[in-house]
Amino acid sequence: MILGRPTKAQALGSSQSSQRSFTIDSQVRVQMAGPSEADTVLRSICVGERPSKSSLSFKREDDVVVLDIKADDIGSLRATLNSVLREIKIANDAILAVDAEKTDAKRSKKK
Repeated sequence: MILGRPTKAQALGSSQSSQRSFTIDSQVRVQMAGPSEADTVLRSICVGERPSKSSLSFKREDDVVVLDIKADDIGSLRATLNSVLREIKIANDAILAVDAEKTDAKRSKKK
């Protein structure tokens, strides 16, 4: 995670600004079982409502889901990260459940 730095005037407490202004840039890489699982997870990530103090972009690199999060404060970063990681876990759990069902169906046919 790379933290933005306040300008010299902001760090010194300039009278022009009573708040420090900085941006937190974070990249999170989530390893998936394969490229098809990574694609499924990307399609399932909700791009709806996010905290207004953060932005989220994501992409796939082979079997890795890459999340880029920019936030104005740590609370917004945590909220966005928690939300999207929860969505990834739900999608991954669904993939595993479907795979288990397919495996059970194949075993039933062999009997």
